[in-house]
Amino acid sequence: MESYGKEIYEKICKYCEEQPMIGYSSSWAIWSDPDFGKCRKGKNPWRTKDSIDDLSVFEVDNPNNKLDKITGGYILVALNPAEQICTTCTIINKNACQYNKAVIDNSKQKWNAFHSPCKKKSQDYKLRYAVHGSALEGSFITDLFDDIVATSKADFKAKLNAKIAENPSYVKDKVQRVISIRNLINPNAQIVAIGPDVSKYIKGSIGEYEEIKHYSQRSVSLDSYSCEIKERFT
Repeated sequence: MESYGKEIYEKICKYCEEQPMIGYSSSWAIWSDPDFGKCRKGKNPWRTKDSIDDLSVFEVDNPNNKLDKITGGYILVALNPAEQICTTCTIINKNACQYNKAVIDNSKQKWNAFHSPCKKKSQDYKLRYAVHGSALEGSFITDLFDDIVATSKADFKAKLNAKIAENPSYVKDKVQRVISIRNLINPNAQIVAIGPDVSKYIKGSIGEYEEIKHYSQRSVSLDSYSCEIKERFT
């Protein structure tokens, strides 16, 4: 299992040499375990943001990495990166990043998408909680529109329309990007759309796929969401 996970990881890392943006708009559904000792009594540590941004789990030289957990059965696809993700802002929208006052070493921030510890905005901890122990754990995860940084639907739509005006095949190209990644990892991997907005753009172009609710929806009960994920993806 360990060699299989590392093999996939090395394939993607090599692909990143040709497509460097992949490493900053994508990651794996793998996170460091929360520190149970820091959690106050009665609170589930998996419902916290503790250690959510610990990227040492992807370091080959780290004896405690989690590369052995990488799997090739599913690929999770979200819509687009949010502004609070520092590495994304550094590359795409540099001025939008509130943390950009210091020099950022991008080589150390690869794979930090979906691993944001932002106390105010990030909901990534919910995804960690939901997929932990399910068949989705260890899956590659990426944004469909990896170069559109937006946090509101209106802003996203305006930027998407601008991209399409510039390149009419923009959406098709982005779907093909996901297909290329799937072919690299496992041609038979099941695509899992995170939210109906993703489904709208991939339907009819990517074959059969699954759809799950977006973990950041306010109406989503975290415990119910986690149970649903584990029931569907055992």
